[in-house]
Amino acid sequence: MQKTEFEQKYKTRLILMIIGASMTLIFSFIFLFISNILILVWASQSLKTQSMEKKVPLAVLSILFGAILGIIGGIMVLVAQETIIRSEAPIKEIGESQ
Repeated sequence: MQKTEFEQKYKTRLILMIIGASMTLIFSFIFLFISNILILVWASQSLKTQSMEKKVPLAVLSILFGAILGIIGGIMVLVAQETIIRSEAPIKEIGESQ
């Protein structure tokens, strides 16, 4: 039984669609993986150094690629005001007499 031109072209197109969808899944996984690694690295660096240098990129990445908690955290980071807490009493250095 001979295959028609339609069947051959349709089969080829389906195979191309399957390959394209598979590649898209792989690239989107890699893209999501890389963005989540950036969130983890930058957030841990900010916690360690106690700085807010990467506040906006972290919030945007969290909103775009985070789960529900990441979205909530990213919105809260963008909305939160920066406040500096200063104590009334001066901080004494080590070895300084009272």
